[in-house]
Order: sequence, then C-alpha cells, then structure tokens
Amino acid sequence: MSKIETLRLARNYIMALQRMLQTGRQPTPLEYAHQLSIGLSQTTTNMLANLLQVQPRLLLLPTSPGVMDLSSPTAGPAYPQPPPYDFSGGSDSSFDSPSSSYQYNPYMG
Repeated sequence: MSKIETLRLARNYIMALQRMLQTGRQPTPLEYAHQLSIGLSQTTTNMLANLLQVQPRLLLLPTSPGVMDLSSPTAGPAYPQPPPYDFSGGSDSSFDSPSSSYQYNPYMG
C-alpha cells in the first residue's frame, strides 16, 4: 500500500469512527467496507473486503440495473464522504492554540 493510500485509509477510518459516535450504532461489515474503501485502489479495496468478510464485487460501483446505488440521493449515504479541504490559505485557529472546549477527564465512566 502506498503512503497516500495509507493516509486515505486512515482518513476513512477516522470518518467511520466519527460516524459511529454520531449515530450511536456500529455499521454493518458492508457499510464499514464502503466507508473505508473511498478513494482506494481496487487492490486495497479487495484486501479490506477480505478482512471484513464481504464480497469485493459489492464494493464496486454499480454497473447493472439490479445493483443498489448507495450514492443515489434516495438511498441517503450512511457514511458520506468528508467535505473537501480548503487549501485557500489562512490559519485554522484550532491548530494555533488548544481548544478551551475540550477537557480531559480520566475518571469519566
């Protein structure tokens, strides 16, 4: 796996974890595989499919009328792709100073 693919997989994993926290539910193996495979090569997608025990062909873009299109507006994406990053410049204040809204509490149960 290339470095860029490793970074894409890491980004997808973080997005999947965020989605789990937002929805309060664990995705099915197929939903999870779809989220993790966004933007990855077919080889890496096949590897993920095998690890998650889903059929790799289910992760391919639909090409026949009988295949459900998970990207259609009526289907409503369970795990949407993250918004594009704005490279226009400027500074993201969340990286300049620690956020006052985050408080670490090791005794939370």
